[in-house]
Amino acid sequence: MPEFEQELVRFLTAEKAENMLTLTCRRLLDLVARAGISSDAAVPTRVREIQEKLRNDGGQEPASELPASMAAFLRSDQVRLDRSCPICGEVVTRIFDFLCQYQYQLSISSEAHSAHAANGGFCAMHTWQYEKIASPHGVCTAYAEFLEIVAHQLRSVAGKAKSVVDLSLGIARLAIFSPKCKACQVQASAEEDALSTWLSKVSETGPQELPLLCFLHLPAFLARIADLELARKLTERQAEICERVSENMQRSALKHDARRRALLSDEEKRAHLQGLMILAGHRRVAAAGIETEGL
Repeated sequence: MPEFEQELVRFLTAEKAENMLTLTCRRLLDLVARAGISSDAAVPTRVREIQEKLRNDGGQEPASELPASMAAFLRSDQVRLDRSCPICGEVVTRIFDFLCQYQYQLSISSEAHSAHAANGGFCAMHTWQYEKIASPHGVCTAYAEFLEIVAHQLRSVAGKAKSVVDLSLGIARLAIFSPKCKACQVQASAEEDALSTWLSKVSETGPQELPLLCFLHLPAFLARIADLELARKLTERQAEICERVSENMQRSALKHDARRRALLSDEEKRAHLQGLMILAGHRRVAAAGIETEGL
């Protein structure tokens, strides 16, 4: 980071302002083209007008590239802080799609109610994720029979128990505590698919293409790598990402303390969420009943 800042100062003070602006125009046109925006649209037309004015004013044609250290910093690998853990991301998408379909079946089918109850329902985390997308009416329709079955099971266990220990163990064996949560099965499948996909990408392109991974998924990812040297490079990559997020968190705290919150960059605004996400995983993967705005 200090090397980049020094190079940025040198570039801005040693090169003409026209040079920097011309290069910026060039980059803007490139971004517009990649986005599929027509070259006749207002933005690219205005950018070309600025380019022409700079040429007429005697602005020098800039070098085709930024200084090496700046270019390295500005490349697409920018420590990939624009996204959350991709493994978590795949899980969130797959779980959401599954729950949307499943809650619809629960809302219209009495057979689905019975099967859901017999299976023990969802685990606690996915129960609350289901609640987030279902209506109160849908929850009542889906779970009334489930709770009636649980009530019957409780009375049965209470009547058969010979001691408090028997009663406690009997309740622990109820279907509601079954480890057969269907959403958990979808999550496990999504994690396995995402880990395999990213392993293939990294094997082809190298560690620099790996975005940040949370500590829920980093060990599982590394365990699938046979090459120790590659695993070490990937771990170093994750260390760089942690350092980058730490720096963003420190700058965010300093600007907040100095009442300069208006100067926070986008990365600094998200740093608190990204720091916790690295340590604990995405909130919809690692915790229940919590909103996830910001990631």
